[in-house]
Amino acid sequence: LQPTQQPTAGPSMPPSPMPTMAPTSAAVLSLVKKICDDLLSTCNDISTEGTPQSKALAWLASDSKLEEYEEWRRIQRYVLATVAYSLEGWGSGGVVDWRYGPPDECSWVWGPYDSDKIEC
Repeated sequence: LQPTQQPTAGPSMPPSPMPTMAPTSAAVLSLVKKICDDLLSTCNDISTEGTPQSKALAWLASDSKLEEYEEWRRIQRYVLATVAYSLEGWGSGGVVDWRYGPPDECSWVWGPYDSDKIEC
């Protein structure tokens, strides 16, 4: 019997800069790649549990119609959700809870008045 090679002192490759979460769809993977390519400073925030970015991505990933949206619309929904979570989250701090509202984000209302409608 021959002895095996000695183990190395450390990992041979540095960790990946991509988020470590496990997205379940090609649409989510595509969105994460786009965000990380275009907004490198945001890439770490997506994979950090509890950040507005990670909460927005998780919410978007749970959308059963996500695969049907074009890329620009996925990004738009992600950005609006990130803003909502940044402002203490949906349903608090004067932010209306969109998660269970109209499916079209251009029909969402930002505040307590109909005049607070989001303009797309």
